[in-house]
Amino acid sequence: MPGAVAYHQDTAAEEVRPEPDGAVLCLAGGREKRFDLVVGADGYRSVVRAATRAAAVARPHAGSGAVKAPQDATALERCLRSAANWTGAAAACDAERAPTGRAVVELGRRLGRARVQSAPDRAALDQRGPEEWWRAAADGERGFGGHALHRP
Repeated sequence: MPGAVAYHQDTAAEEVRPEPDGAVLCLAGGREKRFDLVVGADGYRSVVRAATRAAAVARPHAGSGAVKAPQDATALERCLRSAANWTGAAAACDAERAPTGRAVVELGRRLGRARVQSAPDRAALDQRGPEEWWRAAADGERGFGGHALHRP
């Protein structure tokens, strides 16, 4: 792991070109910078995600992004520390996190359909109504980012 990390905020990425030993990030204005690793936090229509193999897109109504991101980062760090090279680390991380990513995408789809196609009459719901609707919409899911949440 590197001793330092370069963060580039308020910099528009236009393209990411993967290379055998890292990536070239093409920035607005024609500038290019080479990096060992590029992590994008550039929003819903992410240039970085489109240029790489993102495991999943956390939809806002799934409520998973803030939980899933640190889980993904932790998995990536573990894979980088244990693999012999970047290709092995990426493959191991993808194998570990892709199932969770697919589950989050499917949860987002189910909730999206439920919010659009079978939204309840909120005025008619009693105290337990929202929780019952949530469980039905989520097919009983109570977890975020691939980990179950339990009441104490």
